[in-house]
Amino acid sequence: MDPSRRAEHIERLAQHALRGELWEQAALYLPQAGAKALERGANTEAAAYFEQALAALAHLPESLARVEQAIDLRLELRNTVLVTLDFHRALDNLRAAERLARAAGDQQRLARISAHKTHSLWMVGEYEQAMAAAEEAVVIADLIGDFSIRIAATQYRGQVFRTIGSYPQAIGLFRQTIASLEGDLRYSRVGMHALPAVLARVFLADCLAILGQFDEALAHAREAIQIADHARHPFSIVAAHAAFSLIFVNKGDPDILSYVERGAELCRAWNVRVWLSNFLAAIGLARTLSGHIAEAQPILEEARKEVMLRMTNNPMLPDLTLAFCIAGRPDEAREFANVALEQSRDDKQRGIYALTRFALGEIALNRAHDEADRNYREALALAEPRGMRPLVAHCHLGLGKLYRRTGKREQAQEHLTTATTMYREMGMTYWLEQVGAEMRGLA
Repeated sequence: MDPSRRAEHIERLAQHALRGELWEQAALYLPQAGAKALERGANTEAAAYFEQALAALAHLPESLARVEQAIDLRLELRNTVLVTLDFHRALDNLRAAERLARAAGDQQRLARISAHKTHSLWMVGEYEQAMAAAEEAVVIADLIGDFSIRIAATQYRGQVFRTIGSYPQAIGLFRQTIASLEGDLRYSRVGMHALPAVLARVFLADCLAILGQFDEALAHAREAIQIADHARHPFSIVAAHAAFSLIFVNKGDPDILSYVERGAELCRAWNVRVWLSNFLAAIGLARTLSGHIAEAQPILEEARKEVMLRMTNNPMLPDLTLAFCIAGRPDEAREFANVALEQSRDDKQRGIYALTRFALGEIALNRAHDEADRNYREALALAEPRGMRPLVAHCHLGLGKLYRRTGKREQAQEHLTTATTMYREMGMTYWLEQVGAEMRGLA
C-alpha cells in the first residue's frame, strides 16, 4: 500500500492486524485509527480502538517504549470517555497511567497525568484532591519547563475555582490561559480533551455572566466559536456553543438561543454528552420563562434524563430546578434542588448553593411565605459578597413579589426598585419586563 494513502485505510489495517494477531502492527495502527475517529467526533469508536491497542500492547515484550505508549493510550482513552460522561472510567485510566509513570520515573508524563487528574477529580466533585493534583502538575511542569502541562493545569485550576464560587481567582486563571495562547497556539489541544483557548473563553464567559458582565462574556463566547470552527475540532465546537447556554441562564436573552439550540443538535450528532444537559436545561428554562409550558415539557423530560447521568458537579441543577418549578412540576424541582444542596453545602460550591436557595424561594413563593423569605435572603447573603449581580437582582425581585403578595407595599416597592435599577444597569431586558409587571401590580 502506498504509504501516503495509509491514513485513508488505517481502520482496515488496524482490524486486519488485530484479527491476525499481528500485535506489533496492531499496536501501531489501532492508536492511529482511534485518533482519526476522535478528530471526527466518533468518541465511542475511538475508545474501542484505544482499548484494543492496550490489549495488543499486553502481548508484546515489556520495554520502556511500551510503557510510554501504554501511558499515552490511557491519556487518550481518558479524553475519549470523558465526553460520553464516563467520568469514573476516565479517572481509572488516569490512575493506571499514574502508576506506570511513577514506576518508570517519567516526570513529563506524570505531570501531564496530574494536570488531567485535576479535571477528572473536578468532574466527580473531589475539589481538594483536584487542587492538589494541579499543584503537583505545576511544580513538575516548571521543573522540566513544559509549557503545555502548565497550560492544562492552569485551565483546570480555574474550573475548580469557578465551581467553588471563587470567581475572581477563576477569572484570573482563564485570562492567564488566553494570554498564553496566541497565534497558532489557539488551535492546539496541547494534549487536552479540547482546545484550551476555547475552554478558557467558555468558562471566562460563564464567570463574567455570573457577575453580570454580559458584553464581555458574549465577546469571549463569540471568539470561542471562531477558534473552534477554524480548528474543526468537534468537542471544542460544542463547548464553544455551551458558553451561550451559560450566559443565557444568567441573562435570559432570547437573542442568543439559536446558539444554544445549535449546541444541543451538535451534542447529539457527535455524541458529546457532557454538555447536553447544559443546553437542554437552558432551552427548557427559556421555554418556561416565555410561557410555552407545553412546549417545554418534552425538553425538560429529556433534560431530566441527561442530568441524572451527570448529577455531580452539574452547574445547571439550579436552573433546571427553576424550570421545573415554573412548569408546574414542584416534585421534580425539589428533587434537583435537594441534590444541588447536598453537593454544594459545606463550602463546596457556594455559587451553586446560592442559586439553589433562590430557586427554593421561587418554589415556596405561593405556598409558604416564611420559607420563601428565608431562602431569598440566604441566597442574597451568599450572592452579594461574591459579586453575583444577576442573582442579587433576582433575589430582590423575589422579595418584591413576596412582599406584594403579603401586603407589605413599602418593602415590596423598595426591593422592586432595587431590582429595576440592577436589571437596567446590566441590560437584562427580559427581567426588566418582569419587574415592571410587578411594579404595575403595586399601583
